Amino acid sequence: MEPKVSIIVPVYKAEKALRKCVESLVFGAYHNLEVILVEDCSPDGSWAQCQILAEEFPAVRCVRNEKNSGVSHTRNRGIALASGEYICFVDSDDWASGKYVSRLIEASTDHEDALIICGFRFHEEVAGYTADYLWDPSGNPLIPIHADQFFALQEKVLLQSPCNKAFQRRIILENSLAFDETQTMGEDFQFVLDYMEAACVRQCVIVNEPLYHYVRANNTSLMSKFGLVERENEFHRLDQLRRISGDTAGIAAQYSRAVEALKKNYVYQTMHNPALDKARKIRYIQDVLEVGDGTQIYQQYRLLLFKEQLAQCLTSLKRLPSRVSGRLQRERQAWFIHRLRRQFTASEPISIIAQNCIGGVLYHDLGLEFSSPTVNLFFRGPDFIRFVSNLKHYMELEPVMTWGENYPIGYLEDVQIHFMHYATCSEARDAWNRRKCRINWDRIAVLCTDMEDFTDEVFARWKDVPYPKVLFTANSSFAQHQDSVFYPEDQPAGRVGDLISGRKFYRDGRVMAMLNHTDEEKNGWASNKG
Repeated sequence: MEPKVSIIVPVYKAEKALRKCVESLVFGAYHNLEVILVEDCSPDGSWAQCQILAEEFPAVRCVRNEKNSGVSHTRNRGIALASGEYICFVDSDDWASGKYVSRLIEASTDHEDALIICGFRFHEEVAGYTADYLWDPSGNPLIPIHADQFFALQEKVLLQSPCNKAFQRRIILENSLAFDETQTMGEDFQFVLDYMEAACVRQCVIVNEPLYHYVRANNTSLMSKFGLVERENEFHRLDQLRRISGDTAGIAAQYSRAVEALKKNYVYQTMHNPALDKARKIRYIQDVLEVGDGTQIYQQYRLLLFKEQLAQCLTSLKRLPSRVSGRLQRERQAWFIHRLRRQFTASEPISIIAQNCIGGVLYHDLGLEFSSPTVNLFFRGPDFIRFVSNLKHYMELEPVMTWGENYPIGYLEDVQIHFMHYATCSEARDAWNRRKCRINWDRIAVLCTDMEDFTDEVFARWKDVPYPKVLFTANSSFAQHQDSVFYPEDQPAGRVGDLISGRKFYRDGRVMAMLNHTDEEKNGWASNKG
């Protein structure tokens, strides 16, 4: 039987993000878990959302602090309420892969004396990029890390957070471990180190996948205070890691490099702090680097900041032509869509059953109501052909929802649906059920591409789909069929590429001709009422 896992979620001002966080856990692959939401007196509707989720999901329970007490107190209260053999921590504005718990616990049961750590994906939503933090992007899925490499773990930012780890509750309780409620920075790392020291951890095992998704959604950051408060705690933690690692000559050298890196990082963050004037920055530089006069170092970092700003300006200038080109392309596209709408003559609602996002874009371009559930999602080739070959049957089923890596996945018996543009399973399921009620069974049109495992066998079954249809293909054999639109430029890739950004799916006028046909007998529209 699966060991029980308690997942502690401290909740503060997470009204909008909390459902995605919770659903990524309860719809994941691991089922013997409890999700403990500890709400810290948020000024928004977070507590109401906690209560809704606890009512909706049996695995979820929620409590509220008597007053706003901070994340450490909130996590400690969750520890006191936990009943699982293992404890995981997830922040309320983050989410996890559907394999997050199962991978961590599988490794934990196989390596009881090790601390299990997974990689994570950092979502920088302010600047708009993602970055994976892994031990080795090309390495094995499970990697043992011994004590002489613990400083490397810290350097790779895999050691500091409690959110990418599985902790044994027994060790936490027997050693009275808790998050330090007096610290405002670094308390996460402190808890991890205290656990490692209490458990005499001499090995970590890396689940070398980005199973945790860390989100930075605003410019607010404690890094603006980095090094200015509790600086001694930062160096104390490195000294503690040295003891845990074994304190050999080789470890001492790693410790020294880590201390120097911390000092330089402190200076760098100090120089970026707009709240400090020149005199205070120089004073802090002198203090942390233990130099008599920090003016020269201040000037060196001023030059570094200038070079960074110059590089940002040059990057912005380099992007200018593409931004201008993009705007012109959008204007041409708007004109094209305006002309397209004038060509559209069908008067009855059309239900476009599409394998991917082309259907939703088509509805949007023509200004039509979404009279189909297949919007903002995709099917793999074999699943889609099964689906449209027996559409009536599958439309009578309720989707069974699960959580994938980044988005919900639904199942209609043997048909898998990827809801990649939906934030939660509930949102995806509700949109599906709402839109399937609008299907006009007398006006069905099917759109498909040769992407997503579209094999010769799938194509043979595609030809028997009992609805007007269009296949977008880069395969010359598939292109011979009367319902195909051919893209020879994509032949080297073996399948069609992006058809949406340049609206290439309108090529040859095949799609518009199919949609404009209104005479069922003459043009092949199928009711398929059987």
